[in-house]
Amino acid sequence: MAKPSETEIANAIVGEEIQEKRKIVLYALQGKHTHMYSVGEEDYPVVVFTDDGNAAICAKEITLNDDETTYWIKVDNKAKLYNPLGMYIEYSQHKQSGDSNRRGFRFKKTNYEQFHAYRKFLQTKNLIFLRTAERMI
Repeated sequence: MAKPSETEIANAIVGEEIQEKRKIVLYALQGKHTHMYSVGEEDYPVVVFTDDGNAAICAKEITLNDDETTYWIKVDNKAKLYNPLGMYIEYSQHKQSGDSNRRGFRFKKTNYEQFHAYRKFLQTKNLIFLRTAERMI
């Protein structure tokens, strides 16, 4: 095995430093959560990430270096927001598409206003907040 170059060592060190400064909050539907996360005076349902992918995750908030925050929400292949209260669950969505290997949902980067409305929907289960977030697409 070849000895790593100084550049490879430096990149590995920088990568470790960046990873240590990253904060990820995974939001779930009220009732499917494992913990509550406080933002200001509000408490939002969150889950702990597991190796199986945790299908309960509906939204992500990722903060890098305590200053840059990106927001991600779960959407289907047609870019429609995921409704965990809806008639279809992820597995049946795969089954309906006829391709069980194809992932039915993905995460889309969004702005804070849309993320906040969707997060409020997950907290309250009130469809008004889901519709508000859908109109912001």
